[in-house]
Amino acid sequence: MPLAGSAKAKPVKGLASRLSRGASIEVLKEFSKDVPFEPVEHSVYEGRERLGRYLRISPTLYAAFDVDDRPLGEFLGRRAAYAAVASISGGSRE
Repeated sequence: MPLAGSAKAKPVKGLASRLSRGASIEVLKEFSKDVPFEPVEHSVYEGRERLGRYLRISPTLYAAFDVDDRPLGEFLGRRAAYAAVASISGGSRE
């Protein structure tokens, strides 16, 4: 994992802002050539209502998006990203 501020860490910064619903996995596959990690994307639902999604953008960093694909932020773990998306409905379930 690249150290913050290093030349290798620069591509990670701002990666979430480059992602869109249609191209997220393709962007991550291109990025993952330099940094080895498995890109993962999950949608979050409450019943049949889609609340948003989160995806892994580095080995320990996740980006969360609401249902309209607006960024909710970057988080240091899957649970934190899930909680950000789940809080949109007023509840945070795990």
